[in-house]
Amino acid sequence: MTHSFTLVAKIHTNKHINLNVAKTTLCNAWNLKGNIHVNEMVENTMAFIFDNEADLEKVLKQAPWNFRRSLVVITKWPEDKSF
Repeated sequence: MTHSFTLVAKIHTNKHINLNVAKTTLCNAWNLKGNIHVNEMVENTMAFIFDNEADLEKVLKQAPWNFRRSLVVITKWPEDKSF
């Protein structure tokens, strides 16, 4: 599986985050044109797999992001790496 349109988001907080709420909140803020799939990686970290590069680039360009006053650090996942 290719991960060419994947971002990893780490929410920096000591609190446990409900990832479904975080996903919904971030996706609404991003106002995406295409679809997105989200996988939980480790606590407070998610992989966002975009259907198109334009949405991915938009999210990167408009950073930094926050969720409930906590910084969300977003990085592009290397295409040649698997989860």
